[in-house]
Amino acid sequence: AWEMPGRFPEVLSDKIFGVEATRLFNDAQKMVKQLVKEKWFTADGVIGFWPASSNNADTVTLQTDKGEVQLESLRQQIKKAVGQPSFSLADFIMPGPSPQTDWILGDPAKAPSRREGEQKSGYQWADLMTYPLLKKYAEEKRSKPTQAEDVLWKLVKTKQLEGHKFRRQHIMGTYIADLVCLDKRLVVEIDGLIHQLPENIEADEIRTKWLNEQGFKVLRVTNEQVLNNTEETLHLISSTLNSQPSIKENPDLSSPSGGQGADYMGAFAVTIHGAKKHIDLFAADLDDYNKILVQILADRFVEAFAECLHEKVRKEYWGYEKNETLTNEQMIREEYNGIRPAPGYPACPDHTEKIKLFELLKVTENIGIEMTESLAMNPPASVCGWYIAHPQSHYFGLGKIDKDQLKDYAKRKGMSLEEAEKWLRPVLE
Repeated sequence: AWEMPGRFPEVLSDKIFGVEATRLFNDAQKMVKQLVKEKWFTADGVIGFWPASSNNADTVTLQTDKGEVQLESLRQQIKKAVGQPSFSLADFIMPGPSPQTDWILGDPAKAPSRREGEQKSGYQWADLMTYPLLKKYAEEKRSKPTQAEDVLWKLVKTKQLEGHKFRRQHIMGTYIADLVCLDKRLVVEIDGLIHQLPENIEADEIRTKWLNEQGFKVLRVTNEQVLNNTEETLHLISSTLNSQPSIKENPDLSSPSGGQGADYMGAFAVTIHGAKKHIDLFAADLDDYNKILVQILADRFVEAFAECLHEKVRKEYWGYEKNETLTNEQMIREEYNGIRPAPGYPACPDHTEKIKLFELLKVTENIGIEMTESLAMNPPASVCGWYIAHPQSHYFGLGKIDKDQLKDYAKRKGMSLEEAEKWLRPVLE
């Protein structure tokens, strides 16, 4: 509000602004003590969580007790370097026709999507940033398999291992597994002579350790074993499969609230009541300084409430990071997993999605926040947004979008092109 450059607490000792910044800080601390003692403010909040799935594009469908609710997002269209993805918030939600285990039953020969087989909350096994390059390499490997890979793939593809489905050249993290049975969490690696080199032995150990940490059993067989002792190799894989529990037998595998293969998404709204009374009192006394100070403190309190509630969501209410231990500095730097993007902000600039959030949480009925015609919130010290738990989710600026995406978005929203232009004008070319 006072447009002082710099960061706290360094600004307090700034040669130019230090004296005034210190006075302002001391006045704010004095007012904080008074408003806490006299209970000027009341904090109210509401949260909710729903099973969610994306359409592998830009729409996320929530399963609510009143039916499906579709959330629409936009995708970056700015020019980027080769291999750099253009993000949409929907990328951080597991795709699928429903939040069930459909992804387990897909065509084993099909190239894996970026989020198949994730263990927690539908998180993807593929590394989001390296996926395009990995996918290209995996497709090349599928088209030019070694003799041993081809022999073993033809055997497992025809379900000779008691009907278990396998995928080949499946992307997992920053690795590509030769064969993987997602249901039984078994990875089969077919090693040629190159894997006997010291540097490759070490790399294989690192790779195996990482896969083990994700809950996968890794079985390594050589080319010679596959080609010369095929039946013994199949028996080894079969017995290992039988010793592995099925993904369907573990209700807590991928959902923070139970469920099998489901992803989830949350929403929140928080507000500070009581500031208006004191703002009006200071305004009546023509005390603009303290009037603005109350406004700023109400804004800071609601942001602090949103941060505190997000921590409780991660550790308790959703519980996908039960063991999180971060310092205050790490919290400020947002070093935790998950984001809480707000409708109207850079990653999701359309304010009209806020209407769905208000309806889902019954925000006005529960905590008294109202929306104006321009979809601003009242009390002004209010914040709302979505909870996304994907560990690689991050904030990003959408940037400008082209006419083709505007038309598609208007169609998805059931809006006229003119109305969509009205709400998205800041991001239009």
